Amino acid sequence: MKATLLITCGASLLTNALKDTKSSDKLRKYGLDKIMSMDIGSIEYEKVRGYAYKGHEVFQTLLDYIKADSIKASAELNTLELFLRLHKLSYNDVKIYLYRSDTSVGLLIANVLEHYLQEKGSTVETIEVKGFGTAKTLNEFQEGMVDLMTKIIRITKGIKANNNKGKVYVLASGGFKPETTAAVIAALLAQADGIYYVYEHNRELVEIPAIPLAINHNALDLLDKIFHIKDSSKRRWSISIDELLAMGIDTSMIEELEFMGLVNRKGELQNKLEIREWVKELLY
Repeated sequence: MKATLLITCGASLLTNALKDTKSSDKLRKYGLDKIMSMDIGSIEYEKVRGYAYKGHEVFQTLLDYIKADSIKASAELNTLELFLRLHKLSYNDVKIYLYRSDTSVGLLIANVLEHYLQEKGSTVETIEVKGFGTAKTLNEFQEGMVDLMTKIIRITKGIKANNNKGKVYVLASGGFKPETTAAVIAALLAQADGIYYVYEHNRELVEIPAIPLAINHNALDLLDKIFHIKDSSKRRWSISIDELLAMGIDTSMIEELEFMGLVNRKGELQNKLEIREWVKELLY
């Protein structure tokens, strides 16, 4: 493969298809014009999970809509097409990871996109992100962002560690702004080769400068002191607050690490400190 593409996946395919004369009637027959206003997890909403497979009319309707005009059909495919043209690549040249929400609509759209991209010749894998679509609390939503960042860093670092696998790019047009923002931050931290999205006003492909990001040295030193990241014989990923205090690490230092999003508290009494998964992927 000449390149690996990490693509955030939103709901533009469905919302665009509902505006299309040929496909909207078939989709409305299944209540998909009202799906975005339904409670996630409700019986009516979860019916969509049964539409997410080849052979169902909804699946085929969305697939036909893509084939009629892929650039018009979805933000993800629009960005992908422009990216391939810019880099003079074909679908056969790229491996694609689709990052979807953990919702029934997310499953439907990702499955249709995956099928289309495979037919075009790409190798495709879909990755479910926990928490973005189904979060009921702020904490659950934040954990969804952490899950996305972790899974982007994991793939990017794995590819970058093996130069023979080619370059890795993040295409961040699909999904809501918090999702795409988290994807961009993760890509910068993991040193992806490029980040792209389509500018809404002129519909042109824009490259976000790959500005190097890193955890500051003081925080890294403190994390190493707590978790022994550099020493595999002593390495650990969680520690009790009492042990930290006994080490001379006071509450203000712990709170600073929490504020930076590098660690979080665990346990019924919030008496353990745990390094976040995305940090673990980045440093280990």
